[in-house]
Amino acid sequence: VSGLITLKCLFCLLPILVTKYKSCWARINKIIYGTTTKDAKKIGFNELEITGSRLKSLGKSEVKLVPGFMRKECLELFEKFNELPDKKLY
Repeated sequence: VSGLITLKCLFCLLPILVTKYKSCWARINKIIYGTTTKDAKKIGFNELEITGSRLKSLGKSEVKLVPGFMRKECLELFEKFNELPDKKLY
């Protein structure tokens, strides 16, 4: 099980979701996340226009996506990050 705040990082998602193998070399069978790409975009992150669900479909992945985990707490982290004077967005 892998827990992420946001299901968004292309470098993280591609090896997991776009694979012809059932659960990739790391044997990840579930991704649990709290916020969405839209949430990340709202605070200024440059996010993918393709969703994790779409990547999963294209890659014919059997990895289970579990959204909304501790959503309130994850959004609070985004708010705190957004208040940082020296934050770096990518």
